[in-house]
Amino acid sequence: MFLFICMTNLQLLIARSIIEKEQLKKVDVLFIGDVDNVKNQYYLKKIQPLCRHSDIVPQVAKFSTFKTIQRTRYAKKIMEKYAREYHTVFFANFHVPLIHHILSCITFSEIKTFDDGTNNINQKSIMYENKNISATSKLIRKLMG
Repeated sequence: MFLFICMTNLQLLIARSIIEKEQLKKVDVLFIGDVDNVKNQYYLKKIQPLCRHSDIVPQVAKFSTFKTIQRTRYAKKIMEKYAREYHTVFFANFHVPLIHHILSCITFSEIKTFDDGTNNINQKSIMYENKNISATSKLIRKLMG
């Protein structure tokens, strides 16, 4: 089984292309983004015939206190509708903490990333930021495993 985690319409198109080219079966798609956006719904519907299960969920709100715990709970809630085990998980947004939490809720044999070409060409993108992590955040992450 295969899981694609997408956050943009372009990523949905790339996922569809990978599914078709590799002739993947038993595919689940999770789209994280604006649920009410008509374009998001349109592109998700285009990929649904190739999927066993697909869903669109909103991005997690930015919780100030205990955001790691909140993200973990939210990730578990999202993944209740999905399988617990996948052979391969595909995603592009490796820097998004919610995706890390989702990955911790499932088991998988392999991760494959695909490039949607947006972050690596923009010098102000998150890929070029060096973000400091507070001691409190490090401690909470360590305690949570």
